[in-house]
Amino acid sequence: MRTGRLSLSKSPKHALSIQADSSLAWQQAPHSGALVVSAGQCSRAGVDGYNQDSLGICIPESEPRLSRGVVAAIADGVSNSEGGRLASDSCVRSFIDDYYSAPESWSIKTAGQRILTALNRWLYAQGHSQRVAHRGCVSTLSSLVICGRCAHLFHIGDSRIYLYREGELRALTRDHSTPVSVDTAYLSRAMGMDVAIDVDYRTLAITPGDVFFLSTDGVHDVLSEVIITQSLESIQDPEECSRHLVERAMEEGGSDDASCQILRIDCIPAEHSELEAQRASELPVPPLLAPGQIIDGYEVIEVVFESPRSQVYWVEDRESGQRYSMKTLAPRMAQDEAYLHAFSIEMWVGQRLNSRYVVRAVEPLRRPRWLYALCEWVPSVSLRQHLDERGRLSVSHTLALAESLVPAIRSLHRAEILHRDIRPENILLADSGDIKLIDLGSCYVAGVHESAPLAAQSAEGLMALEYAAPELWLGEVGANASDQYSLACVLYECLTGALPYSQSGVGVRSARGLSQLKYVPAYHRNPMVPLWFDGALKKALAPRSQQRYEALSEFLLDLKKPNPHFMNHRSVPWVEKNPLRFWQALSGLLSVLLMFAVWMLTQT
Repeated sequence: MRTGRLSLSKSPKHALSIQADSSLAWQQAPHSGALVVSAGQCSRAGVDGYNQDSLGICIPESEPRLSRGVVAAIADGVSNSEGGRLASDSCVRSFIDDYYSAPESWSIKTAGQRILTALNRWLYAQGHSQRVAHRGCVSTLSSLVICGRCAHLFHIGDSRIYLYREGELRALTRDHSTPVSVDTAYLSRAMGMDVAIDVDYRTLAITPGDVFFLSTDGVHDVLSEVIITQSLESIQDPEECSRHLVERAMEEGGSDDASCQILRIDCIPAEHSELEAQRASELPVPPLLAPGQIIDGYEVIEVVFESPRSQVYWVEDRESGQRYSMKTLAPRMAQDEAYLHAFSIEMWVGQRLNSRYVVRAVEPLRRPRWLYALCEWVPSVSLRQHLDERGRLSVSHTLALAESLVPAIRSLHRAEILHRDIRPENILLADSGDIKLIDLGSCYVAGVHESAPLAAQSAEGLMALEYAAPELWLGEVGANASDQYSLACVLYECLTGALPYSQSGVGVRSARGLSQLKYVPAYHRNPMVPLWFDGALKKALAPRSQQRYEALSEFLLDLKKPNPHFMNHRSVPWVEKNPLRFWQALSGLLSVLLMFAVWMLTQT
């Protein structure tokens, strides 16, 4: 790697911010199934000798950053603002550093938009501070994230991103500028210009041989697309080509700062479903274990749970005496690719999600020789065990359960994770009083889905469809409203001991079939359920997701406080409003009529 004068970001081994009079070439070492990118970049100061451009490329070489892909960013500080250089450098450094620091469960779109929103507010505040040196912190920014088999673009301002594919150069971004004359245009959008921003985002599939070209106006306003295309065709080395185009712009009379980046896709990953299955199957599945047996230094104390698919053991580390929960696959599942994927996702989420409501995965102290998931030990019983032992819950206890489950589910949703398998078996009632969610194998994780879409979808068939939202029956990925449905289904069962529809919806395989589902009011099965409480459950259990609550907080509010909409007696027959009173009144009336009939007979 040849370098000029470099300004390193907070992570010097990974991210480089190129300053004036410098260039870079960087190629990721190729290996099987990897994303391989060759990159180069160059920047030169304009006639004033003060470069307000900033650019950077990060090609990770190891986990965890490797799973987040390759990032390139280029920014051009507004030349007539005193804080232009601060703004451009902050845009590049912050975007790269913060992107790799964002939760891995976030989608790339979410990560990029949240980072840019926070960065823009900071630049705006700096630009409007009393410090003259920072006044006017405004910059363009064009960022490229290459992850898996897709490229993601974030763009604001008049720097540009091009794609060179099969001999054709095509602009992927549009300039956010307003022309005021033939030779003059002003930026209409830029980082730090306003308290709110509107960033362009798009994504496209990549193929080997694709070349992405990022530039500031000091290059693309001076050089024609024909010249850029010819250079990309004739000069294969990205560093050499970047330097050639910058120098050519200077020779053509360009007076502005000139910067560009070139990233060539040499190899794209294989289908991730195969790679993830191979990764999960590198370790053998252990045999069924019994108390007293030892695996990797962990002694089995008790068999907590056993099913045809998996087992859960209470184990103790023989060295430290620490106790854990160990989950293993049943030996017959060793060749089940879908379940191996689900097991991998469960371990992935458990190791990365830090939530008091989710059982935390533990990194083994020793290198494992068998395939298992090690988790914190939580003294508890499942909600299913609780219902089996004590029967259905009262309305107050069900409401208390809802108040604990809603923040637990929201903690997943904030991380862009859908549980998709919320049911009594997967809800732990800890001795401490906390609620813990388990069995994350059916989760949909936005970040995993982007980098490994097939692996993320492979576990969809493993969820319990009796509690799954109807859109999941139809093969959809689902949304936050899907977990809302499952939560309402669990609460309904806690109150009634049954599921909410008169017939099973598992067999529904079309949108038309949803209309045939008939909801059974909870108060039909449990007269103690208030009308308004059932109304909230019914809305959360709507067959179509658009008819449910927009947020879990709204659902919880209607459970806690009677909603007048659900108390409309005129729209509900008496037999449905209060079936117990209806039958009591009918029985009383029949008794009176019977007594009257007997009296009439005695008179005759």
